[in-house]
Amino acid sequence: MTREETKKILMVIQAAYPNYNVPDKITAIDTWFRFLGEYTYIQVDAAVGTYIRSDTSGFAPTIGHVVEKLQALFQKNSLNEMEAWNLAYKAICNSNYHADEEFEKLPELVQKTVVNPGQLKEWGQMDVETVNSVIQSNFMRTYRAEMIREKEEKKLSQNVLALVQDERLQEKLVDDGDKLLSVSEEREQAERNAMPLPEKLRTSYERLMEVLA
Repeated sequence: MTREETKKILMVIQAAYPNYNVPDKITAIDTWFRFLGEYTYIQVDAAVGTYIRSDTSGFAPTIGHVVEKLQALFQKNSLNEMEAWNLAYKAICNSNYHADEEFEKLPELVQKTVVNPGQLKEWGQMDVETVNSVIQSNFMRTYRAEMIREKEEKKLSQNVLALVQDERLQEKLVDDGDKLLSVSEEREQAERNAMPLPEKLRTSYERLMEVLA
């Protein structure tokens, strides 16, 4: 959506809500364009229209209201927790020899909850009672958290979302880096792990070092 189209959206809102006045129209246009510019004019117009048609409060929509309407109108329908578990359970039942294939069939959000094909196979080797109680409960709780996280991310602009994802990547690199040894640490570890020299050979080596020095 362009800045000029953003201006048209605000004019529609003002026409529907005569009492809607902003202190600085230029700032209002810039602000709305900043947070909604990534959507198309058709999408934002539809979201604002939906809000106006269903509104009974008499208050003009905020940017947050419009984003909620955009999500309701244009985002893909998510599976509920039980629907997601049913798909995961079917994959678990077929995971003994086909874990990779079953994992690839799962929707993205279910994949994030399961984590990897190896997890499917591990669950498939457990007794049915445990899978249908402990594993199901843990899965549904994790899936619920993933849905909430995804919903919140959808409210972010693409620029902000990119920053969040970059921050997560940096955190992962730091965590991975903590597991790595520095050059000096690697040398010390190698020295600790090295086999000790025989006494006679060590004495000869020290004398040679003294001569070279």
